[in-house]
Amino acid sequence: MLFRSLILSWVRFPLHGGPGCATINAMSERLQRSLRGQDLRRVDLSAIRLVGVDLREADLREMDLSGFDFAGSDLRGARLDGAQLRGAILRDCELGGTSLEGADLGAADLRRSDGFGLQAAWARLEEARLDGAEWRRAHLRGATLDRLRGAGVRLDHADMTGATLRECWLPHVVLDDANL
Repeated sequence: MLFRSLILSWVRFPLHGGPGCATINAMSERLQRSLRGQDLRRVDLSAIRLVGVDLREADLREMDLSGFDFAGSDLRGARLDGAQLRGAILRDCELGGTSLEGADLGAADLRRSDGFGLQAAWARLEEARLDGAEWRRAHLRGATLDRLRGAGVRLDHADMTGATLRECWLPHVVLDDANL
């Protein structure tokens, strides 16, 4: 996938807990397109726009990514357990096999995301937008799904045991063989 945004020629990545920060001058074409499999937990991503980026299998656990724009990115197999993604834009993202256990996705935009086999037990998705999302076989055990909004959401074979679904607006939702 192409990295579809402007990259500054000088980008600073402060390393939390390390002396000073590392500076990357004129990021390579490869880095601009793919952060696949990288452990990014100690990297300050605030200077980078993550639209359309390959983040497959990246480690973003426990990071504060509130309000980040990941639109069109590939996050399959990424680890986002315990991450703060409140208000994040994950529209049109590939989320298959992504681990979001205990993550806060309140008011996140997840429209048209593909989350086949998504692992989001105990995640908080209050007021998230899911229009057209396909989360087949998603694991949402114990998740807080209150005030979800989304037409045409597919949750076939999803495990939502113990999840809360208060005041949701989900017209035409598909819940075939889902555990509620």
